[in-house]
Amino acid sequence: MSDRILLLHNARVQQLGTPRDLYERPENQFVADFIGLINFLKIDVADRDARTMATFTSSPETPPFEVNLENTGKSSEGGFVFAVRPENVKLVPPDSSSIRGKVTKKVYLGNILDYRVALGKEEIRVEASSGEEFQPGQTVGLRFESYVLFN
Repeated sequence: MSDRILLLHNARVQQLGTPRDLYERPENQFVADFIGLINFLKIDVADRDARTMATFTSSPETPPFEVNLENTGKSSEGGFVFAVRPENVKLVPPDSSSIRGKVTKKVYLGNILDYRVALGKEEIRVEASSGEEFQPGQTVGLRFESYVLFN
């Protein structure tokens, strides 16, 4: 296994770093999509009451949620791509989160459950431990533990 990876696309360097850097801190959407599974959702961001709030572009009925732009070098207004890996989305009871979706599919994969969750017009993938299980058709809350924003 390499200590460092140089990822190229169309003869241009996309990112140089450790496997962990490329996976956890991808510099662009190509790198994020190249290494592992990831959900891409378009969001609109605006400052509200001294907080940076986001709404899903394709699901404006979903309540706004707070995003952290610290250390991203991004302005607090405009459109972004919200990138979150399936293992960084936590399913919780619907009253535990303002972001809600509906489970559309559940597949048992041994150590994890692989869910598809409808979030307005979008569908995202969620990987969860096989502890608390949710069923297709059930409304769930979502918490984003870690994510990356792209312009």
